[in-house]
Amino acid sequence: MKNSKNQKDINGFGLLFLIYFAFCPISLFPSPFDELSSFSSIPNVSLSNLSNNTILGNFDDKNSKGHSLLIETCFIVPAEPQAVSYAFLHWDPSKHPSLKVLAHLENTSASSFTFNSLPFDLKKAPVKKLLVEAFRAKPGKSVLNLSIEEIKQLQSTLSPLKGKIDESSLQSLKTFFINDLQAKLLSYSQSGLFKLPPYENGNSPIKPVDEISNLAKANPKIYARYQPLIDSLLSNWASQQPPQNYYCNFFDANGMATLSLASSYGFKTQQSWQQINCEFYVSSVYYNGMEIIEMWPLELQGKIETLVWKAHMLAVPLGGLLEDVNRMAYGIALLQGTKNADQAFLSEFSSH
Repeated sequence: MKNSKNQKDINGFGLLFLIYFAFCPISLFPSPFDELSSFSSIPNVSLSNLSNNTILGNFDDKNSKGHSLLIETCFIVPAEPQAVSYAFLHWDPSKHPSLKVLAHLENTSASSFTFNSLPFDLKKAPVKKLLVEAFRAKPGKSVLNLSIEEIKQLQSTLSPLKGKIDESSLQSLKTFFINDLQAKLLSYSQSGLFKLPPYENGNSPIKPVDEISNLAKANPKIYARYQPLIDSLLSNWASQQPPQNYYCNFFDANGMATLSLASSYGFKTQQSWQQINCEFYVSSVYYNGMEIIEMWPLELQGKIETLVWKAHMLAVPLGGLLEDVNRMAYGIALLQGTKNADQAFLSEFSSH
């Protein structure tokens, strides 16, 4: 019964799967390692270099330009691809304290989220920091990723509280975000990326659809490989074919509680299993994110295991005289953080 459920989750798309399958080329490579090497920036990917739960990775500084940061990782999971794909689709990082995720919510329906269960706890320093920054927010000047209209709504909500850092203020902030997150989630489910409000917290408005488009197209080889899926995602895809999963993460980013909304799409091709996660809203620290995952079956010592490749991409606020230095620092930190998350994911599977 579980395998049937997994299959339903991954292949529940019909039309989108047929579109992708029509454009997906038949593999001409002798092994998954050769196929991966044809588009990945990770050097020396081989079975011997991935033994003993080794995670290989690379910061793609060549294609990390503008706001875009690109990280790739690769590892082997001791389970079959179908099970690994299902686990990625429903992975809950809040189970691993080292990842600093305060809460993870997921649902197949955009209208059925229980945002009121998010743990806004004033005893937690990152949550307190979020409240402090919310009081400081002004139209056009805020560390929060909100439109001018949303910041005005936030000010209207918090101004009667006169900057008090207490439970009453925190509950008002929580109510604001519950309503804001639900509105963004419904907008995405109905219109994709196009009608999401811009972030107007600096000089120029930041539009999620532009940031995600730049992320998706930053590496020409990756974009060419997944172009049918990426182009569909950048169109009004969500309203025509809902994702298999929506999720919300509440996490500590650079010492501040941060909220994100994302969608997950999974597919099975003739050779592999694939998944795209689109982080279409992030409340602070960075703008948007995208993750592409591909999984190939490997027969090792008579057992079927899974070769996993991931591209993890973030749109971050970079610029100024130290842009190149900051990009390298961001990239190195993101690579280590991605490897930490991959190690946590691997720990959920039994070892060889």
